Amino acid sequence: MSKTIFDKLRSRKGLLSPTALAEIINFKVSTLQRRRSKKQRPSWIALSQNRVAYDPSEVADWLESLSSSSVDERTVHTRVPYEQFGLTYEEYHHAYDSFHVNIYRPDCTCKGCESPIYVDQHSDEEESWCHVLYFDGDEGVALFEQVDEMPCYSGNGFSMKLFSQYCEIPNRHMKQIIKIFEAFEDSEELSRRLQDVPDKRGEKQHDAK
Repeated sequence: MSKTIFDKLRSRKGLLSPTALAEIINFKVSTLQRRRSKKQRPSWIALSQNRVAYDPSEVADWLESLSSSSVDERTVHTRVPYEQFGLTYEEYHHAYDSFHVNIYRPDCTCKGCESPIYVDQHSDEEESWCHVLYFDGDEGVALFEQVDEMPCYSGNGFSMKLFSQYCEIPNRHMKQIIKIFEAFEDSEELSRRLQDVPDKRGEKQHDAK
């Protein structure tokens, strides 16, 4: 029978370095560093001015407390328009703290575990919009919205609104978000061109009369 993360932590002897702990619980070392700067668990031990370590049993207790918490017990960003992107309340939380998903719900196939990027876009003759909701998996949430007119720059762009104190976005994800807006802009431009093209067949029929 394979060991759970809790078993792996509790079977470890001695303290763990940030790198060793990050590898076990599938965190980034930078995530642990940021949580220390914000005085957030898991608790750590200062070995010197520049060295810290973690008690694996204490980390296991902390992770188990997260695992046993129901969705309703967690902080909810009620301002996040997750329903606009087709996410349920629970799916939103799966996306919101997806590094916990890797630990507790590795086989989850809900929409909130599919991707860190969710798109809501629409275009017709009356109105159009393109919105992207992004989750960094560490409680960071950002909403990107299309901007048609930018006062200081020519062309279209997008705005970014944070629903958290921070949101880390890898280069590959930012490139993907930019491509979404560029593809939407291209589709709108193509639609405008098609609308401007006269109906040649209709013109010929009109001339024949």
